[in-house]
Amino acid sequence: MVFPHTTPDGRLVNLYGRAVGTAEQVPKAKRPDHLPGVKGYFNATALQAGAGALWVCEGAFDALALMAAGVSRVVAIFGVQGWRWEWVREVRELVFALDADTAGPAAVAPARPRSSAAGQARRRAAARGVRGL
Repeated sequence: MVFPHTTPDGRLVNLYGRAVGTAEQVPKAKRPDHLPGVKGYFNATALQAGAGALWVCEGAFDALALMAAGVSRVVAIFGVQGWRWEWVREVRELVFALDADTAGPAAVAPARPRSSAAGQARRRAAARGVRGL
């Protein structure tokens, strides 16, 4: 499967490919791949969608799952290193639905002072609901 990396205005800047299949067909190390160069977000135009919380997740499959569950304002940042504060300046509410590994919660920690200074509400989605940060 191939997913676009786009900017908030919808400009295509890169592609992300994800091979699907069994472990024998596609070894885990060979499943995900990005083209070299600048990265964007999957569904980055959701940043311009207006009112309502913006859900932030790491992977395109996570974003698709949220969309299937009825969350239309969601972006995939392709890993926690892909976060760009300059793209969310106008967003008033952020919901971080990051992986439950060590990188996910660590990436959200700097959001507290920065989002508070910008007047943004923020939450963290957890397996059993949404919690305040």
